[in-house]
Amino acid sequence: MAISIANPPDLVLTDIMMPGLDGFGVLRELRASDRTRHVPVILLSARAGEEAAVGGLEQGADDYLAKPFAARELLARVRTHLDLAKLRREWAAEHERTAELARSEAEGRRLNAELEQRVTERTAQLEAANKELEAFSYSVSHDLRAPLRAVDGFSQAVQEDYGAQLPEEGRRYLQTIREGAQRMGVLIDDLLTFSRLNRQPVNEQPVNTAKLVNDVIEELNPRQRGRQVEIRIGELPPCRGDAALLKQAWINLLSNAFKYSSTRNPAVIEIGCKLEQGENVYSCAITAQASICSMHTSSSAYFNACTVRTNLKARASASPSCSGSFTAMGGRIRVEAAPDRGATFYFTLKGEPKL
Repeated sequence: MAISIANPPDLVLTDIMMPGLDGFGVLRELRASDRTRHVPVILLSARAGEEAAVGGLEQGADDYLAKPFAARELLARVRTHLDLAKLRREWAAEHERTAELARSEAEGRRLNAELEQRVTERTAQLEAANKELEAFSYSVSHDLRAPLRAVDGFSQAVQEDYGAQLPEEGRRYLQTIREGAQRMGVLIDDLLTFSRLNRQPVNEQPVNTAKLVNDVIEELNPRQRGRQVEIRIGELPPCRGDAALLKQAWINLLSNAFKYSSTRNPAVIEIGCKLEQGENVYSCAITAQASICSMHTSSSAYFNACTVRTNLKARASASPSCSGSFTAMGGRIRVEAAPDRGATFYFTLKGEPKL
């Protein structure tokens, strides 16, 4: 019996009347073990009649065969019970697979529910963090602007009240301090603008680039009264993007162009577009009076800013709001500069119509 339980057979054929452990004992031992509980058992006995057959089946046998019997009948019954046992095993395996699939689906639903809960909680945390960051940004910008205004205001007062008593180098130092404070103010404003734009969804749509640029120039022109500024506008094909983001980007580029060409009279600003490797590349060229001393490209967690320093005094840059606008729309921006030729900013937009 130990061997049969350790290595379950496909079928057991046993006589009821045996010395020691009889057929019923064998049947009980087989049915008591999980390994052999479903092994088909055929009992053989010299006792004939319905009562004997029923008794054997009640003991848990799968079949009962009274002696004498024909070999063909025995073989037929053995084959039948082997086929039935095979079907039971296949059904049990399929049932186990179905149960495992049901368990997997239940586990999947549980994990999905947990994930959705975690996403909901994380989204709520991010929204709260964004609100705190926005409040912090405004607080910091206010706290930073106050000392900057003081630095700029008192420097201006010293220039106006005591400038005549200072040597030229001292006046130059004061002007450098004022320009630095003003640049810091512009950077603070750009960072706040970028922070606001970065939280808004991108509304991509066809944009009339030529009209947008002309509208921005009309908006900025009143600030340039008294200056001679020549603006050369080439062909500007339409593009796809967020109109609000694009307008902010062009305002930033053209404001810098006006600002950092202020020492040139007349100043020349060139706006155009050219085809490069199947993409429309828009450009804004800024003239500079003195040679460009250095060009630096920096990357941070917030933006890719291209910075050009002219005459060691003025800085023209693709600000956070400008670079962030193009990045949000899947575009790219870069800058090129050369001594005595100024700087040109180039940008592309994803999925735009070609020239």
